[in-house]
Parts: sequence; structure tokens; C-alpha cells
Amino acid sequence: MEWPPRSPDLTPCDFSMRGVIKDRVYKTPIQIHLKKRIEEEFQILSTNYLYLYNATNVVKKRCGAVIEAGGHHFEHLL
Repeated sequence: MEWPPRSPDLTPCDFSMRGVIKDRVYKTPIQIHLKKRIEEEFQILSTNYLYLYNATNVVKKRCGAVIEAGGHHFEHLL
């Protein structure tokens, strides 16, 4: 099988972290400093080793599903 193109389904930042960060950043209303708030939340999340461990395990599972599906759609295999 050819190397799959960049797929958001295989990128933890796209399928996992983005949603977590978004929920945390917008938990309270933002008046100013959106960029700073996002950076702070990424810093906090980057020290959450259990979250990072789980996110990498999900990537392994998704890669296996891609291989099993021959590079085609695989969401139904998860």
C-alpha cells in the first residue's frame, strides 16, 4: 500500500486535541488575548501524560484500521 496522504483522521491534533483545546479555551467568554489563551491550554495539555499516551494509542489503532481497509475509508472499522 502506498503511503497515505496527510489525513486528519490520522493526526491527533486534528481528531483529538483540537476539540479538547477548543472546549477549554471557550469554556469562559473571551474578551481579549485569544492567542495567549490557546497557547496556555496547549501548555497545560502537553503536561497531561495520560492524555498524550491515550492519543498516541488511538493513532496506532487508526493506522491499523487504514492498513486493514487498504488505504480506503476506515471509520467503520474503529
